[in-house]
Amino acid sequence: MASTAVSLLGLVLMIAMIAGLWVGVLGLRQAGRNGAWWTMMLAVCGITLGTLGFAGLTFALSTSLAGGSGGAGMAIFGIFSMLVPFSVLLFIIGFAIHGLKTARVNQRIRELEQLTEAMSEEINRLREGRMS
Repeated sequence: MASTAVSLLGLVLMIAMIAGLWVGVLGLRQAGRNGAWWTMMLAVCGITLGTLGFAGLTFALSTSLAGGSGGAGMAIFGIFSMLVPFSVLLFIIGFAIHGLKTARVNQRIRELEQLTEAMSEEINRLREGRMS
């Protein structure tokens, strides 16, 4: 009974983490649906499918009345168990791509701000030269 409670607690925590991932990815949707966003979206779908499929298949296999090895169920069980780690890796890749893009955008913003400041100083200098 204690192991079931621990398993349910783990499932609840995993679902809470997945909810946070969904909120974050859907929030990034407004910044643009580029390759990084699609990579993270695919990863979140994989994490969700893997977690819920793993939990559902575990429940189905543990409550089935048939004996034996489970046959195809065990193969599907293996697929679901590997889907989450691969999806997390995919999410990390998408997040890194998004971070690099954000860094480039911030650098460009700083360059444009410096250019604007330099142009403003030049205009003020030209006005002062014209006034004298």
